[in-house]
Amino acid sequence: MKRLAIALRAATCALILCTTSSAVADELPNETTEGLIRIKDAPFQALYWADGEINGQYERVWLLESRAMFPDDFKERLDDEAVGAGNRIKEADMEKAATELCEDFDEIFQKTLERDGYVFADKLEPGVIALRPVIMIYEIGSLETNQVQGRSASERLSVSMTLFMHAFDSTSNQKIGEIMDGVASRQGVESRVTRRAEIRRLMRNWAKSLLSILEPTRTGADPA
Repeated sequence: MKRLAIALRAATCALILCTTSSAVADELPNETTEGLIRIKDAPFQALYWADGEINGQYERVWLLESRAMFPDDFKERLDDEAVGAGNRIKEADMEKAATELCEDFDEIFQKTLERDGYVFADKLEPGVIALRPVIMIYEIGSLETNQVQGRSASERLSVSMTLFMHAFDSTSNQKIGEIMDGVASRQGVESRVTRRAEIRRLMRNWAKSLLSILEPTRTGADPA
């Protein structure tokens, strides 16, 4: 199954662009149309969650396969900056980068949750919270060997991405929560190896933040 989807609806793109800005995130509504309440001082730029009635109900997690997306203009933007037609980004390279990113994400999140004692489910059953992650990639560095005018090597290898995660009750399909969080590398990375290490570091931070959000659904405690 392909994990890469390039085309997005305009409304979704607008939401994604907004969530990369902390200033705009502060202006998001306090409640969604589904009745989810925004949690202030959360470890994510935007976190919407159901009220305390769901606490203590979910002992297991169903982590659905992650998907990675690029903005509509991602390829066109970098192709315009490429030096020579031979250095333009290929869709196959984008597919490869997205697949690698999703594999790292799934591995890191599963290991992090397992270390914290979570039991994983793979089907619709009572007591299972389902998590559906989507990652929007804004910058992921030089996908192959393309040289981009006006950019240093470190800038070409920078990382910028946003996590969107929906949480559902696996049997009723009722939405329990929404997470949106944009992150970027602290500085330009020097190679593909260090770029991947930086991506994995950012993902580990996401996974640790998720634990603090999920814990009340398992123990019944109030969200931190």
